[in-house]
Amino acid sequence: MALALVGVAGAENEPGRSNGNIPSEHAIRGFQGVTLLLDSAEKTAAILTDVFGFREVARERSMIRFAAAGDANGSVVDIHEAKGFL
Repeated sequence: MALALVGVAGAENEPGRSNGNIPSEHAIRGFQGVTLLLDSAEKTAAILTDVFGFREVARERSMIRFAAAGDANGSVVDIHEAKGFL
């Protein structure tokens, strides 16, 4: 599993979460969402909508965006279909 953390403008205004080993000014401030790279979006999309209550809010080429109700951090899931990638 590959992970990438990406900074966003305005995050410095959110409170940092630190366990004492990392200064709060360098701490993670939250997660906007997650991007999944999948061979097929169908089954994961069904779980997001039917089980977790997300709704599809955008679709462009191989990217499908799902969002949970409200605008809380972590409320966005992007699925990029990359058939044959894995």
